[in-house]
Amino acid sequence: MIYGIVPGSETYSEEGKGGVYTVTYRCDREDILPETPYSNPGMPHYGDEMHGYPLFRCVDVRGKEGKGGDWEVTCTYSTERQLAESFCDESLEFSVEPCEDNTGYVWEDAGTPVTEPLPKYRPILVITLKLREALSPLNKIFSESVLNCVNEKKFRGISPGYLKFEGASADNSYAMDGTLISAASVYKFTARTKPWNQEWRKALQARDADGNLLVWQNIDDARPFFTEDQAKIATPVWVNQVPESDPDTTNIAGTADWDTPTKETLPYYPSCDFATELNLPRKAGDG
Repeated sequence: MIYGIVPGSETYSEEGKGGVYTVTYRCDREDILPETPYSNPGMPHYGDEMHGYPLFRCVDVRGKEGKGGDWEVTCTYSTERQLAESFCDESLEFSVEPCEDNTGYVWEDAGTPVTEPLPKYRPILVITLKLREALSPLNKIFSESVLNCVNEKKFRGISPGYLKFEGASADNSYAMDGTLISAASVYKFTARTKPWNQEWRKALQARDADGNLLVWQNIDDARPFFTEDQAKIATPVWVNQVPESDPDTTNIAGTADWDTPTKETLPYYPSCDFATELNLPRKAGDG
């Protein structure tokens, strides 16, 4: 038997993501653990609407045995993530990632070029957007026109080219009868301090006619690339140092620097308008 609401048990609070209402019922053990059917229609269950307030849905049911063998069941109702709501949550995570090969430096004491990758990290910003979306985002994101693209316009305050779309997921809740009661899609982006289409270009080492990599040597002055410069010995000959008698200092491939990889004039990462293609809300100041 359901005896009713325990006096003084009703509470209400408002959080950043909706209203929360709790109420405690007094009942018999059989009311929450009936032999059949599974759900007693007289007691609230997960996903049930709150009587008279359809935006509130039951999100938690907890029971404990009280005095005299009666049970007390506390039900929590919330408006968070309901289909009638419109919301967009943004979370920011600051982290680091391994950086590109940063060769191109010179060892300060030895004066020789750094030829091996240096361990280095650069800061990144992970932006996660969670918004109400009853349908799965699969059709929107499973496309080369969006996935792994960079922002064509300023988006979420990030300048064009600095933000890459990493993917999305769905976070949906259903009542016991299969009715969809709350739905949200989560979109993930990563921002860098350098444009995604800029990568570190190594200095290009010169080769001889047989394809062998060239290095400076101090053994035979009759052979090419002989040097008495201690800082050069056994180090690479860059393409802007060939021929030795007339260095081609204009060949920038012989120096390491940031550059943009392209194929048939197209950048490595294509760009798109995330707000339009993914139907995502813009921030003040976005393009």
